[in-house]
Amino acid sequence: IVILSAAFFSGLGWYLKTGNIFKAFQVVTSILVVSCPCASGVALPMIEDRAAIHLRREGVYLREISLWNRLLQVKKLVFDKTGTLTMESLEMENLEKLRELKKEDQRILFSLVRASLHPVSSAIRKELLALDSTLDHGPGYGSPQEVVGMGIEMMVEGTLYRLGRAEWAVGSNEPSTVWSRDGKCLLEMTFKEKIRDEALETIQEFQRRGFEIFLLSGDRSEKVKAMARTLGIGEENAFSEMSPRQKEEWFEKRSQSDTLMLGDGANDSLAFNRSFCTGTPAIDRGFLQKKSDFYWMGESLRGIVSLFDVALLRQKTIRRVIGFAILYNVVTLGICVYGGMNPVLAAILMPSSSLVTLAIAFQGVPIKK
Repeated sequence: IVILSAAFFSGLGWYLKTGNIFKAFQVVTSILVVSCPCASGVALPMIEDRAAIHLRREGVYLREISLWNRLLQVKKLVFDKTGTLTMESLEMENLEKLRELKKEDQRILFSLVRASLHPVSSAIRKELLALDSTLDHGPGYGSPQEVVGMGIEMMVEGTLYRLGRAEWAVGSNEPSTVWSRDGKCLLEMTFKEKIRDEALETIQEFQRRGFEIFLLSGDRSEKVKAMARTLGIGEENAFSEMSPRQKEEWFEKRSQSDTLMLGDGANDSLAFNRSFCTGTPAIDRGFLQKKSDFYWMGESLRGIVSLFDVALLRQKTIRRVIGFAILYNVVTLGICVYGGMNPVLAAILMPSSSLVTLAIAFQGVPIKK
């Protein structure tokens, strides 16, 4: 609109001033030819591509291009604990109890965890297969149903098997995972977690930048508090024993225009619906990968810092490209309006502006080697 208006009124002004329609036409043509460098049409997509390539080399993959602008508004980072701050794989501590089970019981337990995405189920499945690799063959027992936030249950010939929280499986308050049959404990299991690489450094970096860090977990209070202390998260920002609905309500009570939720499983799905931005680790049979704005690979959390860094670089580079385009247009319009543009000058200005524009885009977002 600005260019077309400038061309029309400049041409009209020259015609009214000189009465020379050819001079007026020359001014209009020069404005339309040399204004608005075409290289912007290449530079802006180049910025997007270079930003994506940089992140991929950090192990981070964008699914929603709109995430770039939303990231710049984020002030709160909300972490799930198990599978997000910790590795998705857990290690079972009392393996001898698993080995003591009868073969038939091992097959029933394997049927319970066979298709589950939860880290506890994955750990049990791995250990059972290590004991007997033939467990993965055959139809298995029953139809396991996941009770979100509690565990998995399955009916086998009128008998109810449950694997999950002790209070749900057997009605006790023990801080362990229990496998039960009709409410009676068959096996009590404990697991140890491994915190993701550079989790502490990542959280400290975000805190240094002024972000608020929150920890939401369905795990027991003592585990969540211990994790918060280890990572330097204030206990007032660490919430434990939360059901999926309670996580969703936590977001509903707060601003939904400045949060990034990082989670990995079905327990986080409702919270994902409420969060402004979402991310998940890329894990085997991941539940939230297709629902998140981005996902990351590997054991480290450092790629999330890179995501914010690249978002800022992308914004600054786009502003520089647009700023140069405005400056170029102001200069060339001024020359054209005063009738000073000629073919030689146009031949110099146009390719020069394109080269400068592309150089800004190329240098603005470096690609990690």
